[in-house]
Amino acid sequence: MPRYYRDDSREVGEFVGWSIVLAGQGIRALWEAFRPRPDMYYPKAPDDPTQIPVLERFFKGNTVDVSKVKMPKIDLSGFKSLKDLKQVKVEWNKEDRPQLVKAEENPYPFLLPVSRDGGTVLRIYPTPIEANHENAVKLMEVILASVTKLSFEIVADPSGIYWQLVDLENTVSPDVLAMHVKSYYPEAEIEVVQASPDAREYPFYRQMILFGLSNDYAAPLPFYGLTKASQLVTVANRMELLSKELDERVSYRLVTYTRTIEAENRAGKRLAEGVVKPTSGIWKQSDVFLGMDEKLLNAKLDMPQYHAFLSLTVESREEGRLPILIQSAKDLTTIAQPRHNGIITVGSQAVKHSVDTSEEARLLWFETLLTALVRRRADEWRKLLLVLSPEELANLWHLPDERFNASRIAWKQAGIADDLTTVSERAVCIGDGEVGAKKTPIFVLPEERINHTVIIGKTGVGKSTLIHSLVHQDIAAGRGVVVLDPQGELTKDILMQSIPTSRQQDVVYLACGNSEVPVPLNPFRMPSGISFDYANSYLYWVLRNIYASIWLEGRMDFTMKNVIQALLCDAEATPLDISRLFTDDTYREMVVTKLHDNDDVSIAVTQYWQYFADKTKGEKNEIAQPIINRTGAFVGNRLVERMTCHPTSLNFKQMIAEKKILLIDLSGDGIKGEANNLGTIFLSHLYLASQSLGVLGKGEEPRSYVYVDEADRFVSSPLPDMFSDARKFGLALTLATQFLARLPKETQEGIWGNVGTQYLFETGLDDAKALEKYVAPLTQEELINLGKYRMMVKTRANGKTQPAFVVSTRPVPESSNPPCPEPILSAERGFIPKADVSAWLKQRYAPPPKPKAEEPKADSSEPLKPKQPPSQDGLMDYEPNE
Repeated sequence: MPRYYRDDSREVGEFVGWSIVLAGQGIRALWEAFRPRPDMYYPKAPDDPTQIPVLERFFKGNTVDVSKVKMPKIDLSGFKSLKDLKQVKVEWNKEDRPQLVKAEENPYPFLLPVSRDGGTVLRIYPTPIEANHENAVKLMEVILASVTKLSFEIVADPSGIYWQLVDLENTVSPDVLAMHVKSYYPEAEIEVVQASPDAREYPFYRQMILFGLSNDYAAPLPFYGLTKASQLVTVANRMELLSKELDERVSYRLVTYTRTIEAENRAGKRLAEGVVKPTSGIWKQSDVFLGMDEKLLNAKLDMPQYHAFLSLTVESREEGRLPILIQSAKDLTTIAQPRHNGIITVGSQAVKHSVDTSEEARLLWFETLLTALVRRRADEWRKLLLVLSPEELANLWHLPDERFNASRIAWKQAGIADDLTTVSERAVCIGDGEVGAKKTPIFVLPEERINHTVIIGKTGVGKSTLIHSLVHQDIAAGRGVVVLDPQGELTKDILMQSIPTSRQQDVVYLACGNSEVPVPLNPFRMPSGISFDYANSYLYWVLRNIYASIWLEGRMDFTMKNVIQALLCDAEATPLDISRLFTDDTYREMVVTKLHDNDDVSIAVTQYWQYFADKTKGEKNEIAQPIINRTGAFVGNRLVERMTCHPTSLNFKQMIAEKKILLIDLSGDGIKGEANNLGTIFLSHLYLASQSLGVLGKGEEPRSYVYVDEADRFVSSPLPDMFSDARKFGLALTLATQFLARLPKETQEGIWGNVGTQYLFETGLDDAKALEKYVAPLTQEELINLGKYRMMVKTRANGKTQPAFVVSTRPVPESSNPPCPEPILSAERGFIPKADVSAWLKQRYAPPPKPKAEEPKADSSEPLKPKQPPSQDGLMDYEPNE
């Protein structure tokens, strides 16, 4: 018996012990199962990280109001035992019960801009330097600390691939953001661009992909710099494949919001409690981090956390191209930290939409969607929420570096000097410079324009448009302008579009084809201030080039030199007086008298005309006839004759000094055969007039900008001399030609030896070969394939010749200038009607009265010589010997 009790006592003890252990384990299991753990992060809104309580989430935003709750009335009169429990009556007035308070229709004042018409857009043009992840992370930290709502973007359109920052609500000055970027990327170039979309063709198709996290936000994504590769390199390479013809575009956007301290605290607690599970692998239950890298977890938790969203939008005019463009989304889903976290797509990828109007194009799909979801209290937006540290965000957006090899990335323009990209009221804008994909307005200052400009390119590529644009800007700035236009269209366009009302009185429009009011253009009228010797040599050079095809060396050349000096002594001389010197003895004697009185005339000239007067009639004819025949061809055109033999002259010297707008229209059937020679005379007069004004002072701007379209037509003009000397006298030349080979060798040498700026449009193969050495580092293949309204520019800046670069020209600036009425051709400026010109010519060149015929002397001692040719009757005709 004692043993029985002893054995039973032991078993009872064991039983009790095990019962206690098991009970403890059960209690512990129940505690583990039901004890409160850190709840998942459930913020109110993207810009409000406040955690929403569980009950409020359970009631979907509703709350229970217990402030007016009162105890119910309990009637126990029928209760006598537990069997009568159902007899207990509890009465509760409706107004005394707990009330379920429904949430307001829009509980969160969350509203994003839904169109691209607002916000500050900073476009960044970096240099391809070595990757520096520390600077990238620091830049992200500084920017996030400064701006609460910011969009980090990589956008690709037909013009290139751009990195940009968008301050969605204009919370800080653009200078602040630019300063942040410059602090870590001092070589980068930054510009503020318009947020509104550019003009497009409709319809086009748009598709958007949204992204989320594959695990709880507490598990980190890859940090920037831990891996050598960057998935953004692949994204940029895919953007390289966009079709310009289909106007395809891609927009990669990382939108960040407020910092969330709530998420920072909650993440540590959830990790410590083992709530966050790894995405793969096997782990021990005893491991509190379940196989995840404690070092990575701590690195994320040591940094501030921010709300962020990631989206990718593609656009094309061809709907079938969208699935191809959206492949970039797959590249983004490879951004993952094994066992921890990664980027995944969220929602349907098949949502496409046709965009038919500019209003629809301006809509920001992501902002519109997010605003709608938040204001409707929908849970779906939280599936898109990324809670990330600056290290993770920097991996999703950072500036391109040397690893990026897409050719259309908009790098900083390394080949364009600052002087050419600096806006100045003194400069003219020639277009937008292209280096990579970036386009920057290019400005040329007067200091470079005074060294002259040449424009070369095929017909229809934009030469005349460029000239008109430059003229338009010069006129608007109050500068003096001369336009020599063989076709007449350019000058008419300038009159219609580019003359402000305030400058209409400055316009001098010379319509050379107008036969009713001939344009005064007498080559013998020299401006005051030009020496006799210079006028003589210059007029000789002009006439020799005008008559180059029929000019004869020897006696004709010698005679013309004496003719020019003689006629320069006659203030009213015209080209008609060339023949008059030989045929009108009275006129010649009057001119010779003036030669005697002019100390500037060489004695040899006077002696020549005395020698000529002593010649026999036959000898005089032999000297005069070649000159009369050749020079008469020029003035044989009646309209040209009225111009070049005009009694008055235009004061080109005054026009240049007063910065007039001189438009010379050489079109018209009446002067078609002589338009080139007339242009030569115009250029000569302008050159001489500029010389008469003296040398331009140091630091002074050009007196006048001279534009010559189709310059190859004026091969007999003084262009070589003008290129070398005109800038000293204040003329800035701009010459345009279709083919380089059309210019004489002398003119080409003058251009390449003195020209400061070259605008080279698309050319043929021969010209491209000749110009290749001037367009380095560009190639002749690029020159041949430039297309319309694009040109290679070779110019100077900062005192140095710059490498050639490509510029897209701009159309003529729009203006509100009314069409300029045709200027009044007043007599004060030298214009008189055709009838008055003809009357003056008839009076001046009226034939002298014929002398009475003398009877032949019968006792002539010399026999008569036969005339040639013989008469029709076979007998010789005779005349007395001289």
